[in-house]
Amino acid sequence: MVKRLFLIISIAVLAVSCESEYQTTLVDQESFIDKYITSQFADNTVIRNEGVNRVIIKEGNGQTIEKGDQVSFYYAGYVLTAQGPSTIFTTDRTTVTIGKGDLIKGLDIGLVGARSGEESLLIFTADYGYGRNSVNIVPEASALLFQTVVTHVQKNKN
Repeated sequence: MVKRLFLIISIAVLAVSCESEYQTTLVDQESFIDKYITSQFADNTVIRNEGVNRVIIKEGNGQTIEKGDQVSFYYAGYVLTAQGPSTIFTTDRTTVTIGKGDLIKGLDIGLVGARSGEESLLIFTADYGYGRNSVNIVPEASALLFQTVVTHVQKNKN
């Protein structure tokens, strides 16, 4: 009985410790992202939306993206490290409905407010990316940077 209780307490302490470590990582990432944006993109417009930073590289002039809109865009994803964006881990062109959950949270939130024709960088902590999971060559708990170009916005008719 004592051994079992000790095991349960040990597991609980380990779980709390891991959660605390992850939360510290997220706070460190937020601080690093703010410094990175300030130092590299001081002259660009930066939109902060629910934890996602959108750095506008080239303004768009078409329809503005809202939840429920169907959007076509190109993207390239990078792991963001202390040295800046590292190895590219994905490139693609896709068409999705925003807010439906077909994208990772950082893209789904970050594209809201962008306009057709806009080129931007979406930068966010692991919490808005793959979280504690490692995916392909992306290590667990990684901050991410996505270079995006919105090519078309089809407004939701509802």
